[in-house]
Amino acid sequence: MSRTFCRLILLFSFVALLTCSFNIKIVAAEKGAAYIDEVSGEVTVKLAGGIKTVAAFANMPLSQGDQILTGHNASAIVRVAKPESVNTIGPDSRVSIAKLARKTAGSKFSLKLWTGSMWNSVNALSAGDEAVVETPGARLNVRGTNFLVRVQADGTLSVFAASGLVEADLTTKSSSGDASILVAPTQQLNVFPANLPRELHNALTIVDVEELVKQSNPFILKAIIASTSAIITENNAFIQSLQKDLNTNTQPVIERGGVESDIYIRSQQELQAYAANLNNFISNVAYEAVRASKLDSAELTRLITEINRQIADSSQTVRLSGVDPINPLAGVNPTSAPGKEQERIRLEAVRKEIEQKQQLLQNDFKANVSLTLQQLTDLRNELAAANQSILEKLQEDAEKRYTAQLSPEELAVYKKNKQELAAGHLDPAAKPAVPASVTPDSSSDDPGITLVQTKTETGFNLSIHLKQFTGSSALYAAEFHFISDNSLVAGGSGARLLNNSYFPPANSTDVLKTITGTMGNAPVVKTETIYAATQFGAASDVAISDGVLATIPFKVTGSGTLKLFYVKIVDSTGKVILELTDAAAGLPPVIVYSK
Repeated sequence: MSRTFCRLILLFSFVALLTCSFNIKIVAAEKGAAYIDEVSGEVTVKLAGGIKTVAAFANMPLSQGDQILTGHNASAIVRVAKPESVNTIGPDSRVSIAKLARKTAGSKFSLKLWTGSMWNSVNALSAGDEAVVETPGARLNVRGTNFLVRVQADGTLSVFAASGLVEADLTTKSSSGDASILVAPTQQLNVFPANLPRELHNALTIVDVEELVKQSNPFILKAIIASTSAIITENNAFIQSLQKDLNTNTQPVIERGGVESDIYIRSQQELQAYAANLNNFISNVAYEAVRASKLDSAELTRLITEINRQIADSSQTVRLSGVDPINPLAGVNPTSAPGKEQERIRLEAVRKEIEQKQQLLQNDFKANVSLTLQQLTDLRNELAAANQSILEKLQEDAEKRYTAQLSPEELAVYKKNKQELAAGHLDPAAKPAVPASVTPDSSSDDPGITLVQTKTETGFNLSIHLKQFTGSSALYAAEFHFISDNSLVAGGSGARLLNNSYFPPANSTDVLKTITGTMGNAPVVKTETIYAATQFGAASDVAISDGVLATIPFKVTGSGTLKLFYVKIVDSTGKVILELTDAAAGLPPVIVYSK
C-alpha cells in the first residue's frame, strides 16, 4: 500500500470523526432521542440495564432507563427532539428517563424526578404525543408548558406553572377517589403526597416569588428567565381565550381532561389583575434574583437585553426596576382564601413534624454511635487484644512470605538481626524489610473497599473508595473502624465528610469519633477512629459503582500504622450488604505513615 493512499485513508477517517462529533444533535433530532445538551459541575449518568456510572458530557445521548445525578452546585440540560422539550436539572438532583418512545401513533417521553429540582419547557404537542414528569407520589401531564417541579428531602412536592396547564395526578393505591388537580399559570401547588389535604384545591396558591427565588439556585433561575419569550407567547393566547369568554358574558372555565382549575375570573377587572400577574412574573423573578444575590446584575442585564429583542410588545419586556409586585389575590375566589390559608398552616405543621422526626432519627443515630463508643470503651481490653492479634497476624504472614524467598545464609542473617533488634542491640534502621500485605484482588464483581491516601501539609487525607455497591448492594448506611498509633489524629470532627454527590446533605448525616487508650495490659497507646454515615427521611439506597464515599483528614505527628479493622454496610431495610472483620475477607492492607 502506498504512503499517499495511507494518508488519504487517515484523512477521510479524521473527517468522518469530525463529522460525527459535530452532528450528534442532528442525529439525536432525527431519531427523536434525548441527549444532554449542557453540563455544569459534577454530573454523572448511570446507564440503563447495568451498574456502570459515567461522567456526563455535552451531546451525550440518553436512553430509556438512564439515570442522571447532579452534584452540589452542578446542573444539566436535557433536550428531547420529539416531543420537543428542554429540561434543566438543578443541583443535588436525581432524574431518570422513565420513557422514551417514538411510534407512528405519537411520541412519548417521561422523566422521573426522585429528588431535587427541574425546570421544564415543553413545546405544544402533536396529536398522540405525550410529555410527562413523574415524582414519588405524583404524575404531571403537560401540553406546551413552562413549569418548575421540586421534590424536597422530606418528600414535599412543589409544582409551579409559569405558562400552560399542568395536570397533577396525585392518586395513589391508598387514596380514596380521584386526586387530580390543574395548576394554571402563576399558581403553585404545595403538597405532601403521603398526607394530602381533604380539599386538594386548597393546596393551590398564587406563587410567592420571594420564596421561589429563595429555594431556587442560579441555574434554575436563569432557565426560567431564558424561557420568557415562550412564556409570553403562551400566556397571551391563554388570556385571549379568557377574554373571548368574557366578551360573550360567560364566566371562563379552565379545564383539561375533566379536571377544572380553580382560577376565578368573573369580570374584566379581575381578568386585568390576573393578566398583570402573568406579565409581571419574569420581571419579579429577575428583580428578586438580583436583590437576593442569586444572580449577578450585570450578567442578568445582558441576558435581559437579548430576551427583550425577541418581544414585540414593549409593555411585556423584562425589567429590573419599576416592577409591580405579584398580586396574591388575582384569580383567587374570595370564598376559598380562608381554606387556602388553613391548608398552608396545616402543611407547615406537617413539614415541621417531619423535620422533628428526621432530627430525632439523626439524634438517635448519633446516640447509637455514642452508645457503641461507650460499649467499645467498656470492652477495650477485649477489642484491643483482637485488634492487636490482627496486626500481629498481618506482620506474621508478611514475614513468612519474606523469609520463604531467602537462602539459608540470608535466613541465618535475618534471624540474627531480628534477635539483636529485639534485645536492643541493633539500630532500628537496620531492621529487615518486610513487604506490605498484598492488596485484595479488585477484579471481582463483589462489593469492595479500598483506601486512597493523599498527602497534605499536616498529614494526609484518607478517601474511602467503594466499588460495585449497586443493584441489590446499594447502600443506605455504613460504619468504619480504624486503629492507629497515637501519632495519628483524625481531623474534621463535627464537619461533614460525606461526598454530597452520593449522599445529599438535606437527608443524610455523618459522625466521626475517636477513642485513645492502652491496649489490654500493654503500655502502648492506640487510637480507634470510628466513622459512620447514614441517610434518613425519604432517601433511598444509593448506588456507587466506583466512587469516594467520604474523605477523612488525618494529622500526623510521628510514624506509625493505620488499619481498617471493621466495616459494616447496610441497606434501607437494615440488611447487611457487607461486613468485614478479617484481612482475608477483603479489608484493605495496613497503611504506613510518617511525618
